[in-house]
Amino acid sequence: MNNLKCDCIIPAAGTGSRMGSINKQFIDLDGIPIIIRTIKKFEECDLISKIIVGISENCEENLKSILKNYDIKKTIISYGGNTRQETIYNALKKVDEDTDIVVVSDAVRPFVEIEEIEEVIKVAKENGTAILVTPLNNTIKEKNDKIRTLDRNNLWNALTPQAFKKDIIINAYENAKKLDIIATDDSSLVEKLNIPISFILGNSKNIKITTVEDLEYAKFLIKDTQKNTKTIIYTDGACTDNPGPGGYAAVILTENERIEISKGFKRTTNNRMELLSVISALEELKTKSKVDLYSDSKYVVDAINRNWLNNWIKNNWIKSDKRRVMNMDLWKQLIPLIKKHDVNFIWLRGHNNVNENERCDQLAKEAAKNPQFEDI
Repeated sequence: MNNLKCDCIIPAAGTGSRMGSINKQFIDLDGIPIIIRTIKKFEECDLISKIIVGISENCEENLKSILKNYDIKKTIISYGGNTRQETIYNALKKVDEDTDIVVVSDAVRPFVEIEEIEEVIKVAKENGTAILVTPLNNTIKEKNDKIRTLDRNNLWNALTPQAFKKDIIINAYENAKKLDIIATDDSSLVEKLNIPISFILGNSKNIKITTVEDLEYAKFLIKDTQKNTKTIIYTDGACTDNPGPGGYAAVILTENERIEISKGFKRTTNNRMELLSVISALEELKTKSKVDLYSDSKYVVDAINRNWLNNWIKNNWIKSDKRRVMNMDLWKQLIPLIKKHDVNFIWLRGHNNVNENERCDQLAKEAAKNPQFEDI
C-alpha cells in the first residue's frame, strides 16, 4: 500500500446540543482537547496524507491555534455546513485529485486505534468500502403497529472511521444531494448506490462522546488505559460424550494473586467449554490488561491468530464452506473482551506436564462430574 494516497475527513462543525450547546470537540480530556486526541491518531497513521477538518468558521482561529500548539502538520480546514452531511460534502471538494481512498471519522471518537485506521484503508482498497462495527449486546425492540424483537445476530453498531474509494464516496454524496437523501453516516449514502459495505470488527471503546455520561466514561477509559498490568491465563474445557455433561476451568495469574475458576454444565460441547473458559477468565479482569492466554484448543487459538473470526464477521457468520459458524453466541461474548484487553493467544499441547495447564484439566473434569448449570 506504499503508493496508496489516502485523505481523511473529520467533521467537527457540530454545536453539541446534547452537551448543553458546548463545542464538545474542544473539551479537554485529561488535559488534551478531544479533537486533538482524534486528529493525532490520523496524524500518526503513515497511510494518511492529509486531514481535512470541517469546522464552523467562527472556530477557525481557535482550531488553528490548538493545531499549532500540538505540532499537527497534515491538517487543513474546510468550513462546515448546517449538518454533518453538508460539512462532509464541503470537505470532499478539498480531497486531492490523485487521492485513492477517503476516510471519514467523527471528531469526538478519540479512542480509535491506528491499527483500525490501517485496516479500514486496506479493506477499502480491496473491496471499495469498509466500516468499523461492533456487535449489539442488548435486546432490540421495534415498535410500529406491532412490537417485535429483532434478531440481534444480524444487527451491528456502525462506528467510524469509514473508508471508501474516492469515486464511490463522491458519487454517494452527489446522489444524496440530487435526491435529497439524509443519512446519519456515510455508508448509508453508499448503500443507496447498491454498493455492498464491508464490515470490520471494531473496538467497543471507540465511543462517540456526545453526552455528559459519555465524557465521564471517556475519563474512565483514559485512567483504565494507564493501568496496563501483565496477566497470564491458562484455560481448558472438558465434555463427556460431546454433547453431554461438561465443564471449564481457568487459572489466572496476576501480579498480586492467583485465581482459579471452574463451572459444570449438564449438557454442552467441548468447543463451548473451551470458549467459555476463555470468556470467563477474561471477565475476571477488572482493568485493561496485557494477557498471555494459553489454551490447548486449536479451535479457539486458530480462530483468533489465523483471522478466522474477522472473516466470519465480514461474511455474516458464514464459513468458507458456506455453513453457519457454530457457537456464535459465545464468539460474540468474546469479541468485546479481546478488544478491551491486549490478548496474546498461545496454543499449548494438552497433557504436556505444564502444571497450570494440568490443573485446568483437573478442575474442568471435576466440574463436568458435578454439573450445576444449563447450557444447550
